[in-house]
Amino acid sequence: MKRGLSATTYIKANKKRVSVLVITIALFATMLYLVNYMLDPSFTSFKKMYFDHMEKQQFIRVNNLGSYENAEELFEQSIKRIKEENVIDVFPVQYMSISVTSIIGMNSADMALTSIDKVDVLMDYFDAKLIEGRMPQSPGEIILDKKLCKNNNIQLNDKFKIDFTVVGIVESDYYFGTGIRNLSNNCISILSNGKGVDYSILAKELKFDNIVYDSVQGKKAYKEFIVDSIAASKMVINIGSLIVLCICLVIVINMYYRDRHEEWCLYHSIGFSSQNIFFVTLREMLIFFGLGLFVSVFIIGIGVTTINLLAVRPLGLLAREFIPEAIGSILASLAFVLGICQIPLFYAMNKIRTIDILEEEQ
Repeated sequence: MKRGLSATTYIKANKKRVSVLVITIALFATMLYLVNYMLDPSFTSFKKMYFDHMEKQQFIRVNNLGSYENAEELFEQSIKRIKEENVIDVFPVQYMSISVTSIIGMNSADMALTSIDKVDVLMDYFDAKLIEGRMPQSPGEIILDKKLCKNNNIQLNDKFKIDFTVVGIVESDYYFGTGIRNLSNNCISILSNGKGVDYSILAKELKFDNIVYDSVQGKKAYKEFIVDSIAASKMVINIGSLIVLCICLVIVINMYYRDRHEEWCLYHSIGFSSQNIFFVTLREMLIFFGLGLFVSVFIIGIGVTTINLLAVRPLGLLAREFIPEAIGSILASLAFVLGICQIPLFYAMNKIRTIDILEEEQ
């Protein structure tokens, strides 16, 4: 009795050829994932500033402060009004920002310069730990999170924006910085669980022109300046990479089909139909793709670790090691490639002849 064709027979007998195809598929998946990983810091790092930081600390910044003769009185009245809301603390500060540069794009982190006692309040509130240097004590002295220092290539005791000196480096979950103000207060700092709270409504009651930085405005800014701007670049890079990699993978698979032609003719000569040969080849391809994905897990792990050590951490950036949407893109791309490769496979099936006919044609 004739035995059915096994998908593992060819794999066991041609390990070197199979290895080339499996590695090609693994590299295809790896490249797609690593492209997404290299773009992720722009989203994850900036999201930390726009979402997490602004949910804990909000700012109401005064426009044209010099035009108000009674600025201190207005600050006191405004702080008194804001304290009527469900907040942890409210106090006047000198607003400052510091740039954060990602692999693609640039943004800025908010900082509140205030008095010595409020610096301690902010340190506790953001659960920041001093890891190097000392706490600020004099006007113009600031402390920065180590991520900000790495990103801006700042060392302890370096000058920052001419008028400031970094006297301490802290460690926190945020892009955190604070210090002692060296100019007049120009902003109100609000410490609260401000997730989803629109402080622009409250700010309209205050008796000065202002700009609000809160979680609601942060989400809008994140969508406008990060998602909408960088997403277009991300799509172009992903599609470009996908096209190049798909072409390479399809070429390799077609070479595999051509190498199998005489073998398939032999199977056909001993009684196997083109349908039998087609389905066993399809099962082989599914095994190749499965093995390729399995191997890619290890290569991706090495690639992510390398990029993290060489490009992400040295810049003080944040990135997700597990990116679900990248995995979905890889699976969809491989399914697309597998579907495209059915076209030359159907063509190859139609060219199958018995050995005797094949010899006559040659």
